[in-house]
Amino acid sequence: MILMNNISFYLSLKGQTRNITDNWKNLNYNIQPIYQQLKSMTQQSEIYQLILLCIIVTNIGYSIIFPIIPMVADEKNLYKYQIGIIFAMYPLGNVVSSSIMANRELKKSTITNGLAICSLSYVVLALANYLNGPLYLIFTATIRFINGIAANMVQVPSYALVPKLFPENSQQYIATLEMVSGLATVIGPLIGATISIISDQMGISSSLITFLFMALVHMPIAVIIDKKMDQNLVESEKKQEYQFKIQDLQENKQLLLLSFNYCLQVIVVMGSRTQLSVELNHTYHLPHYQVQLMFVTSTFVFCITALKISRTQLNNQQQIFNIGLIFGAISQFFYAPQVLGLPESPFIICFADLFRGSGFGIGCVLMMPLAIMILNDSEKFKETSNLIGSALYLGCWSFGDFLGPLIFGVLNDLLGFQRSCFLLASIQIIFVLVYIKNQQKTIQNPNVYIEMTEK
Repeated sequence: MILMNNISFYLSLKGQTRNITDNWKNLNYNIQPIYQQLKSMTQQSEIYQLILLCIIVTNIGYSIIFPIIPMVADEKNLYKYQIGIIFAMYPLGNVVSSSIMANRELKKSTITNGLAICSLSYVVLALANYLNGPLYLIFTATIRFINGIAANMVQVPSYALVPKLFPENSQQYIATLEMVSGLATVIGPLIGATISIISDQMGISSSLITFLFMALVHMPIAVIIDKKMDQNLVESEKKQEYQFKIQDLQENKQLLLLSFNYCLQVIVVMGSRTQLSVELNHTYHLPHYQVQLMFVTSTFVFCITALKISRTQLNNQQQIFNIGLIFGAISQFFYAPQVLGLPESPFIICFADLFRGSGFGIGCVLMMPLAIMILNDSEKFKETSNLIGSALYLGCWSFGDFLGPLIFGVLNDLLGFQRSCFLLASIQIIFVLVYIKNQQKTIQNPNVYIEMTEK
């Protein structure tokens, strides 16, 4: 009897142990996917933080020369147009490399190589301080062109990674990138000015210290990216079967109008920005510190707009983008109060800055997600839409940054600042209306768009 009780107890204990083991296996089976998902989310967050770091350092490198190059060029007895050539080389390098980057595979090595080349280019720019005359101009302009290409090698893959990491709400993460980008562009000249003050007190060349500082910043980040960024999450799963060409952009009317309107917005904003400080000083008689504060105002509004979009799930991106384009055009009208019959007051310029910052912030945040949406409707470029959309976005920005000062400079000499703003604003409004009308046609007759994307 006792033996039978022991046997039954043993069997029940064995059964309970088996149940516990099975339950543990089921629990482990259910937890494992959750654990893998959390691990993947952690890796995605780490990569996104590294992307933010890349965007910060490259944008500081873009803007840190603003207070440095004019002073050095003045010491080298360069003309103003020669200074303009040096500044134009960086966006020109961006434009040239954008078409190449659109057709390259998404690789981690592209980012690390870009950071390494940036670092070396800053070392060479520091050594250029010992050159003079035409040799300094040619050398600095060439290296700045290479610097622009290298920066695009970092930024195009970085932006292209965001929709891949966060496909459901990519526009929110891109908005954060744009906010950080705007802040870095403001911080760059502040760092450059601070280094200049310290180096002048120490009796050392400010350009030498500034460029060596940027070289030292870029190289460690390249090493961190190489070690920390997961190669499997970054690199493309499939090789590109088709090369994106300018003909593809011309055949897709919706993508062409999107790119053109965004590029026109950049041309108008960057063009007027270069001449606005002179206008505020001469026409409105504002001291230099107030002029600088007004520049910070539009950048601050730009960042606030990007931050707002980053915290909002938008279902009507196209309509918001249209509003951003209209806001950008309105801002240019208010930069011409005399033409509109309004009093020439700094408060009107501040009002224009609010529209410019918000409109430009909306445009910069939503252009790339909209381009990717259009490319995803094409079977030909669906697999590489992120990379092509990123290259298009940065290419349009760089092209506008290159052309804007040139176009506005010519118009300013012919018409004056206010008439130039009014003319460009009128042109921008016309093309925005054409863009909106094309959207309405696409909605009414979607088959036209489908045929165009399958061409």
